[in-house]
Formats: sequence, C-alpha cells, structure tokens
Amino acid sequence: MIFGGRRTVDNYLLDLVLEFDIHTKKFKVMPRLPYAVQLAASIRWGDKAVLVGGLDRKNGQLQKVLMYDSKTGETTELPSLLPERVGCSAIITSNTIVVMGGKGKSKRVNSVEAFTLESYSWRNLPATLLEVVLLQQLYQQKNLNDVSLMS
Repeated sequence: MIFGGRRTVDNYLLDLVLEFDIHTKKFKVMPRLPYAVQLAASIRWGDKAVLVGGLDRKNGQLQKVLMYDSKTGETTELPSLLPERVGCSAIITSNTIVVMGGKGKSKRVNSVEAFTLESYSWRNLPATLLEVVLLQQLYQQKNLNDVSLMS
C-alpha cells in the first residue's frame, strides 16, 4: 500500500491510499486518509497499516499516529507521539510499535519510543544517539533484505 505523498507537478500533498494487486499488476484506489501526509513511517500490523508522524500540507511536523484497516479503509487515530517526527523509522514486534529517529521541530530526534495496545500509550525507551543510528541502519538493512527476497 502507498499512503499520501506529494504530486511532483505542483507539490500538492496527497491523502490518497493505493493498493497494488500483484496478480493483476494494477493499483486500486482505497478510501482516503483523513489528512494529507508525506514522509511518514508505515508498518504493517496484520490487516492494518500504522502511519507514524510525517509532514502535513503546511510542512508542519506531525505527532499523529493513524491505524488504517486495509480491508475496510477505516482509520483509527492512536495516541500522539511524544515528539513530532518526520522521516523516522518504525518497526513492530509482537504487539509493540517502536519508533526511532527522524526530525523534529528544529533538530534530529535522538529518542526511541514504544507503544503497546495494552497500555495504549507511548513511553520513551532508553537509547543513546549511537543506538538510534544503529537501530535505523538495522531497520533499513532488514527492508533491503525483504525487498531482495521478494524479487
């Protein structure tokens, strides 16, 4: 699935959701997001996708976290991130979303935070800047490996 983005012709920020069918090799337009966004982290959680942070139409950094049901197109807003994050990395393990890095209002966000459905809240995890960078590199390497496996 592809969420939001920016049109290159006029730089207009999008709230579109597209789903790619690997059998027909065609995109299907899904119900729109409740707001336009770009540079948000996205992760799959069962039949749902979770969008984390990003930029809005006014180039404002977002604290928003949105769960998108890929079967129905329904959205549920989850509790906001602790700091705003643009271009962050996110992973999910079991029932915990972990978000790290990215850019905040004026500088790089050097923290890691976690969200669980049981607590329904975000909490900071102990991490140094080096650990955040290493976690982001590990995440990016995992995504590259996943892509090469799919080819």
